[in-house]
Amino acid sequence: MIALPNPFSMTTTSTELPTVSYFIGDLGCVLSDEEWDVACYRLTKEDPTSEDYDPEFHLDPANYSIYKPNSGKPCYLFATTYGDGVYQDDAGRKYAVDSGTIGAINPEFIENREEMKRLLDAGYAHIVDFPEGDLNIGYKDGIIYFDEFLTIDTN
Repeated sequence: MIALPNPFSMTTTSTELPTVSYFIGDLGCVLSDEEWDVACYRLTKEDPTSEDYDPEFHLDPANYSIYKPNSGKPCYLFATTYGDGVYQDDAGRKYAVDSGTIGAINPEFIENREEMKRLLDAGYAHIVDFPEGDLNIGYKDGIIYFDEFLTIDTN
Protein backbone atom coordinates (compact mmCIF):
# COMPACT_ATOMS: atom_id res chain seq x y z
CA MET A 1 0.00 0.00 0.00
CA ILE A 2 1.35 3.43 -0.95
CA ALA A 3 0.95 6.22 1.57
CA LEU A 4 -0.31 9.42 -0.05
CA PRO A 5 0.43 12.80 1.50
CA ASN A 6 -2.39 14.44 3.38
CA PRO A 7 -3.45 17.41 1.19
CA PHE A 8 -4.50 19.38 4.26
CA SER A 9 -1.04 19.23 5.78
CA MET A 10 0.91 20.31 2.71
CA THR A 11 2.77 23.58 2.82
CA THR A 12 1.87 25.92 0.02
CA THR A 13 3.67 29.01 -1.10
CA SER A 14 2.36 31.92 -3.08
CA THR A 15 4.39 33.58 -5.75
CA GLU A 16 3.80 37.16 -6.75
CA LEU A 17 3.82 37.82 -10.45
CA PRO A 18 6.40 40.32 -11.65
CA THR A 19 5.02 43.82 -12.09
CA VAL A 20 5.95 46.99 -13.88
CA SER A 21 5.31 50.39 -12.30
CA TYR A 22 4.11 53.52 -14.05
CA PHE A 23 3.84 57.08 -12.81
CA ILE A 24 0.49 58.18 -14.23
CA GLY A 25 -0.32 61.87 -14.27
CA ASP A 26 0.57 65.15 -15.95
CA LEU A 27 4.03 64.49 -17.38
CA GLY A 28 4.42 68.20 -18.10
CA CYS A 29 5.01 68.67 -14.37
CA VAL A 30 7.73 66.05 -13.93
CA LEU A 31 9.72 65.85 -17.17
CA SER A 32 12.70 68.05 -17.90
CA ASP A 33 12.13 70.95 -20.31
CA GLU A 34 13.96 69.06 -23.06
CA GLU A 35 11.89 65.91 -22.53
CA TRP A 36 8.65 67.87 -22.44
CA ASP A 37 9.63 69.55 -25.72
CA VAL A 38 10.00 66.06 -27.29
CA ALA A 39 6.56 65.08 -25.98
CA CYS A 40 4.88 68.29 -27.18
CA TYR A 41 6.51 68.08 -30.60
CA ARG A 42 5.12 64.59 -31.00
CA LEU A 43 1.61 65.73 -30.10
CA THR A 44 1.78 68.49 -32.71
CA LYS A 45 2.84 66.02 -35.43
CA GLU A 46 0.17 63.38 -34.73
CA ASP A 47 -3.53 63.52 -33.96
CA PRO A 48 -3.82 62.06 -30.44
CA THR A 49 -7.57 61.51 -30.92
CA SER A 50 -7.09 59.37 -34.04
CA GLU A 51 -7.60 55.62 -33.75
CA ASP A 52 -4.23 55.21 -35.49
CA TYR A 53 -2.41 57.22 -32.80
CA ASP A 54 0.32 55.19 -31.08
CA PRO A 55 0.71 56.63 -27.56
CA GLU A 56 4.14 55.06 -26.99
CA PHE A 57 7.27 57.03 -27.78
CA HIS A 58 10.79 57.48 -26.39
CA LEU A 59 12.11 60.55 -24.61
CA ASP A 60 15.67 59.54 -25.46
CA PRO A 61 15.30 58.10 -28.96
CA ALA A 62 19.06 58.10 -29.61
CA ASN A 63 19.47 55.41 -26.94
CA TYR A 64 16.48 53.31 -27.97
CA SER A 65 17.01 49.72 -29.06
CA ILE A 66 14.29 47.24 -29.90
CA TYR A 67 16.48 44.60 -28.24
CA LYS A 68 16.75 46.39 -24.87
CA PRO A 69 13.60 46.81 -22.76
CA ASN A 70 13.17 50.31 -21.32
CA SER A 71 15.90 51.74 -23.54
CA GLY A 72 15.27 55.27 -24.72
CA LYS A 73 12.93 56.06 -21.79
CA PRO A 74 9.62 54.81 -23.20
CA CYS A 75 6.49 56.64 -22.14
CA TYR A 76 2.89 57.18 -23.18
CA LEU A 77 1.03 60.45 -23.65
CA PHE A 78 -2.67 61.16 -24.22
CA ALA A 79 -4.58 64.40 -24.77
CA THR A 80 -7.58 64.76 -22.49
CA THR A 81 -10.95 65.49 -24.06
CA TYR A 82 -11.49 68.78 -22.22
CA GLY A 83 -7.94 69.91 -21.50
CA ASP A 84 -7.01 70.97 -17.97
CA GLY A 85 -8.93 69.77 -14.95
CA VAL A 86 -9.14 66.87 -12.53
CA TYR A 87 -9.98 63.45 -13.93
CA GLN A 88 -10.78 60.23 -12.10
CA ASP A 89 -9.97 56.60 -12.84
CA ASP A 90 -12.20 53.59 -12.30
CA ALA A 91 -10.61 52.99 -8.86
CA GLY A 92 -11.52 56.51 -7.69
CA ARG A 93 -7.99 57.98 -7.91
CA LYS A 94 -7.74 61.58 -9.15
CA TYR A 95 -5.34 63.06 -11.71
CA ALA A 96 -4.78 66.83 -11.84
CA VAL A 97 -4.02 68.06 -15.35
CA ASP A 98 -2.43 71.40 -16.22
CA SER A 99 -1.07 70.53 -19.68
CA GLY A 100 -4.19 69.03 -21.23
CA THR A 101 -2.50 65.62 -21.17
CA ILE A 102 -2.15 62.52 -19.04
CA GLY A 103 0.86 60.30 -19.46
CA ALA A 104 2.55 57.21 -18.09
CA ILE A 105 6.25 56.58 -17.53
CA ASN A 106 8.44 54.36 -15.40
CA PRO A 107 9.06 56.47 -12.25
CA GLU A 108 12.78 55.63 -12.44
CA PHE A 109 13.00 57.84 -15.55
CA ILE A 110 11.69 60.93 -13.75
CA GLU A 111 14.49 63.26 -12.73
CA ASN A 112 12.29 65.83 -10.96
CA ARG A 113 11.75 63.68 -7.87
CA GLU A 114 10.59 66.59 -5.73
CA GLU A 115 7.69 67.48 -8.03
CA MET A 116 6.81 63.82 -8.49
CA LYS A 117 6.65 63.38 -4.70
CA ARG A 118 4.54 66.54 -4.34
CA LEU A 119 1.99 65.29 -6.90
CA LEU A 120 1.90 61.81 -5.39
CA ASP A 121 1.51 63.13 -1.83
CA ALA A 122 -1.31 65.45 -2.93
CA GLY A 123 -3.09 62.56 -4.66
CA TYR A 124 -2.92 64.29 -8.07
CA ALA A 125 -0.86 61.54 -9.72
CA HIS A 126 -0.25 57.90 -8.87
CA ILE A 127 2.24 55.10 -9.24
CA VAL A 128 0.34 52.05 -10.44
CA ASP A 129 1.70 48.51 -10.75
CA PHE A 130 0.64 46.33 -13.67
CA PRO A 131 1.52 42.72 -14.48
CA GLU A 132 4.73 42.50 -16.45
CA GLY A 133 4.34 41.69 -20.12
CA ASP A 134 2.50 43.15 -23.07
CA LEU A 135 0.14 45.78 -21.76
CA ASN A 136 -2.44 47.15 -24.17
CA ILE A 137 -2.37 50.90 -23.49
CA GLY A 138 -4.57 53.18 -25.54
CA TYR A 139 -7.24 55.82 -25.91
CA LYS A 140 -10.74 55.61 -27.36
CA ASP A 141 -13.61 58.08 -27.17
CA GLY A 142 -11.99 60.10 -24.39
CA ILE A 143 -11.10 57.07 -22.25
CA ILE A 144 -7.49 56.18 -21.51
CA TYR A 145 -7.07 52.48 -20.80
CA PHE A 146 -4.37 50.17 -19.51
CA ASP A 147 -5.81 46.82 -20.59
CA GLU A 148 -8.58 45.86 -18.22
CA PHE A 149 -6.58 47.05 -15.21
CA LEU A 150 -7.24 50.81 -15.28
CA THR A 151 -9.33 53.34 -17.18
CA ILE A 152 -9.40 57.13 -16.91
CA ASP A 153 -12.44 58.86 -18.36
CA THR A 154 -11.50 62.34 -19.66
CA ASN A 155 -14.99 63.18 -20.95
